[in-house]
Amino acid sequence: MSYIDRFRDYVTEVGKQPDKPLFDITLNRLMLRLTFFLAGFLAVLDFYLAESTPVQVVSVLCVIVTLGVALLWPDPLPLPPSLDLWSEAPETKEREMKHCPNCGKTVDQKWSMCPYCSKKV
Repeated sequence: MSYIDRFRDYVTEVGKQPDKPLFDITLNRLMLRLTFFLAGFLAVLDFYLAESTPVQVVSVLCVIVTLGVALLWPDPLPLPPSLDLWSEAPETKEREMKHCPNCGKTVDQKWSMCPYCSKKV
C-alpha cells in the first residue's frame, strides 16, 4: 500500500465528507490550478524566446487566459444530498385537471385556453 493510498484512507475515515474523500477534492483542485500555472509559465517562456510578433501576441494571450483561469478557478459544487433525504413523488396530482374538448389532452382546471391546440377550453 502506497503513502497516497494510506493518506486517502486516513482522510476518508477522518474527513468531513464520507461520500467523497477530502483528499480527492483537494488534489483535483490543486492539479487543475498547477496545470494552468504551468501552461502560463510555458507561455511566458515562449514569449521571451519567440522572435516573431504574432507568436509573442499569442503567447501574451495564453499567459492572460491561463493565469486568469488558474487564479479565478471556481470551487467545485457541493456534493448532492444522500439518497435518504430525497422524498418520493406524490401519488396524486396537487391541482385539479380537466380535458381539452378539442385535442383531449389534460390541462389545468383554471386555464381558459389549451396550450397544445390553442382552442378555448
